[in-house]
Amino acid sequence: MIDKIKVQNLKCGGSETTVRIGLEKVDGVEEVVKIEAETGEIELRLSSDIDIVELKDKLNQMGYPMEDNENTLGMKIKSYASCMVGRISK
Repeated sequence: MIDKIKVQNLKCGGSETTVRIGLEKVDGVEEVVKIEAETGEIELRLSSDIDIVELKDKLNQMGYPMEDNENTLGMKIKSYASCMVGRISK
């Protein structure tokens, strides 16, 4: 199944790379179809046994909480660091 989610703090191509790499490691994420930094939208192909809590936790750990989650200062700082790492990883 394909699902769309919206996250906070997604700002650039570096962030897109970091999020793609991180989400591809989550069990149940079959493919990261598309990421749009301008809108914060991520399109994912998910298996039916996806653990949404694990997906949210992974996004929070990287500094990109889902739209309806709290966006703390710590998460914002993590997202800036993830952006820099993502630019290097490209």
